[in-house]
Amino acid sequence: MTWGRGVFGQLGHEPDPETGEQIQSLSIPMPVRGLAQKHIVQVACGWQHTMALSNQGQVFSWGYGEDGQLGHGNIEDFSSPHLINGIKNIPINKIS
Repeated sequence: MTWGRGVFGQLGHEPDPETGEQIQSLSIPMPVRGLAQKHIVQVACGWQHTMALSNQGQVFSWGYGEDGQLGHGNIEDFSSPHLINGIKNIPINKIS
């Protein structure tokens, strides 16, 4: 569940399918659909990005990526959770 400021997609919710607009903010918790089938054990939040760790050691990130902080090897923003492929074969048990 996420809520708060979402200007850069850091809430993890896809843009509105009808308007294509990004959710700017939410004042109530809303499930992150992209993680619905995952068992999330930890979340780490930055000012404009978010990461989630699954019980299987998968790390997902989304939000503002211009400075490379999402870990995807590029500087793209993502408005929904994306698996960080560069570490998918490394056992991860904590994120920050």
